[in-house]
Amino acid sequence: MGTFCGSLDKDSDEDHQEKAVDEPPHRQFRLSRLRYILFGRMIRKSKHERAHRRPGARRGAPVKLGFLNATTDRASPEEQAANEIVLDQRQNDDKEFYGADGQQQSHIATDHFTRNVDLIEQTRLLKTARHMPKGAHLHLHFNSTLLPIFLLDIAKEMPNMFISSPTHKLRSKADFDNCEIVFTLQDCRKINGMEEDLSCKGEELPFYSDNEDIFAADATGPNLFDENYEPRGLMRFQYFRSEWNALRKSRASENQTTTGESELWNMDMDCDEWLVSKLIFSREEIDSIFNPTDKLSDQTLELETEEDRQRRQQKAEEAKWPKDIELDFHKSRYKDVRQRATRAWEKFNGRTRMMKGLFNYERAFRAYTRKCLEEFVKENVQYAEIRPNFMKSNQLLQDNGAGSFDNFGLMEIIVEEYENFMKDIGDMDKNGKIKENRKLDAQGKPIYLGNSDIPLGNGHTPSLGGMKVIYCTPRSFPKPMVKEALDECIQMKKKWPQYIAGFDLVGEEAYDKLYPLRFFEEEFRQFQEDCRWEQIEIPFLFHCGETPDDIEGNLQCALDLDAKRIGHGYALPKKPDIMRQMKAKNICVEACPISNMVLGLVEHMDDHQIYELLAHEVHCSLNSDNGTLFKSTLSHDFYEVMVGNQNMNLFGWRQLARWSIDHSCLSSVERERILVEWERRWKNEFIPKLLGKTVQHPARLDRLDKIEENRVRRVAEHKL
Repeated sequence: MGTFCGSLDKDSDEDHQEKAVDEPPHRQFRLSRLRYILFGRMIRKSKHERAHRRPGARRGAPVKLGFLNATTDRASPEEQAANEIVLDQRQNDDKEFYGADGQQQSHIATDHFTRNVDLIEQTRLLKTARHMPKGAHLHLHFNSTLLPIFLLDIAKEMPNMFISSPTHKLRSKADFDNCEIVFTLQDCRKINGMEEDLSCKGEELPFYSDNEDIFAADATGPNLFDENYEPRGLMRFQYFRSEWNALRKSRASENQTTTGESELWNMDMDCDEWLVSKLIFSREEIDSIFNPTDKLSDQTLELETEEDRQRRQQKAEEAKWPKDIELDFHKSRYKDVRQRATRAWEKFNGRTRMMKGLFNYERAFRAYTRKCLEEFVKENVQYAEIRPNFMKSNQLLQDNGAGSFDNFGLMEIIVEEYENFMKDIGDMDKNGKIKENRKLDAQGKPIYLGNSDIPLGNGHTPSLGGMKVIYCTPRSFPKPMVKEALDECIQMKKKWPQYIAGFDLVGEEAYDKLYPLRFFEEEFRQFQEDCRWEQIEIPFLFHCGETPDDIEGNLQCALDLDAKRIGHGYALPKKPDIMRQMKAKNICVEACPISNMVLGLVEHMDDHQIYELLAHEVHCSLNSDNGTLFKSTLSHDFYEVMVGNQNMNLFGWRQLARWSIDHSCLSSVERERILVEWERRWKNEFIPKLLGKTVQHPARLDRLDKIEENRVRRVAEHKL
């Protein structure tokens, strides 16, 4: 899944903007006409049929996980004892929170994550997952990693942050529930018709004071709460918040009712709480995705003409979809899955549009980058490969809204914030060199003990092993724009060889969305040739198989292009020949269990395809994907994998973490350093803590507490 971090720049290429980020739906579950034709009508279900499965005995025998055998055989007595404790935690959580032993509870442990998330937060198993050293986090979209309130708090302080809705004015409860919200940073003076040029080439950007005339238009400008509000009208966010509080107070005193759809809502919740609810998927939405109550009318389902069919076939051929995709679509056993995934993606895309404006200006982007690095340390992640989007049509804005940074400027900010963080926390020296944690001999070679493939440590315990960037751009872009992105990725790799990890295309894969990977095969192969000419290595790390059966052909194309890893790979078990070939070529699957649940591919964790992959010993890593929108972290994905299959155990967690490091885009030296620290945390912190032994408070958390003090000191020294 991909998200987009650009601005709502009205001067950008409108056509490409619409392709990169779909226009908001005019109704809650609007499918494309093609999908109406192909899916057929949705039959209204009875209340009994709509209800998600009730708790009871686990459904069927869990998939056997042969990949655990080797790690189990190598386990130490301490690890064996720790494993028993983890299995007991899972069992006790099941009894206490999910009514295992026949108690009548409203949840089962393997139910959809969103239905269980509040219970999961209380479990012993999640607490253990948080303490576990997780290795590498390889699949996370950079603008949807932290909890939403972080960016909302920054936006409150921006006098030139505006809010709008392309779909609703905010009057009734239904308006508030169904509206789409968009944030955008603007040049206030331009909006108010002032002539001053805010472009600035100096270090200090001109900004706004509270008594300037730019705020005079608040009361006379667009107002989302007004009956006469026109869609997309821009209302200053600080004014929106003050109006919210005033209206909430007045409506409460007037005892407004909300019985009718046209009645004014009494706004009985905090503004921040409401905005957060617009970003995070709720249980009610998940139920509506998996168990819809709406029925498409016969008038909605138009009959397809021969002309329609020929036009669609021609477009499919031009876009390089597989030859028989129309037939495969009609014959697919997974029409219902595709249907609910469509509903989920429509909701997801609205959230990415909302996130985009909160993220794509310098102040927020810098703060977000640093906070993400802090969260990696807290989450016990040793290394990360982040996926920001690089698009020339939507670039990072200056804080005054008058100018922007190009893609190289965005990358420069990421590198600068990362290196400053690493220096402040003590993992990088003043010259930008990572501090050594391996024990080296007189010739500078790492020292190993016995048959271990992990070097000995030298006593230094790094807080974070590193971070790199996967260059991402939307798959919906036309060939010339993707070719330009590929060329730019090479230039970035030449400028920052230690920070560019790979290349990926992001966005919805489903048939009737542009484009399949095969459409860009010529550009991809030229890119590989250009990399060989430049003597650089930039592997493909493609999103593919994020559909139930991959009739789109993206898995085969990724295999043909020698991808190093694939993102999601959910449909891979449905393509056994491709799965065998990917295993033989040591291609790793970046599995995202919670994301797959939220986006409609699977409702219950015990039905997730990761267990089929692991049963065939296909290497996988666990990843959070877009945790902001799911109210999840990487720890939650580890939790879900443990509860989804009773054969999973502590050694499975260990192997998944190890694979994540093995398949990272690291040099041999970088990988050795990360493995040294990961192994140390596993043996000296995690296992002893599980066994109830006294463990010294991790030094990295002490350093994290002092990092702001170190940042202030570094800035002061720089100014001197």
